[in-house]
Amino acid sequence: MFHAIAGVSIVVLSLLLAIIAGTAPRARGLIFLISLLLIAAVAAQVWLGILMLWDTHDGPAQRFNA
Repeated sequence: MFHAIAGVSIVVLSLLLAIIAGTAPRARGLIFLISLLLIAAVAAQVWLGILMLWDTHDGPAQRFNA
């Protein structure tokens, strides 16, 4: 479930970033904030993908199974 949420957030944040950068290019603080959120979403997606690949998809989202 977390993997799907991270994937959807990457798509939504990318579209939001494109809209804001096109309509308000001088809003650098907002663009920076959304870019940081997008980087965090990509990092979460990679982390969850590693957990699902090397562990099972039934374990906790914070760490590997014991």
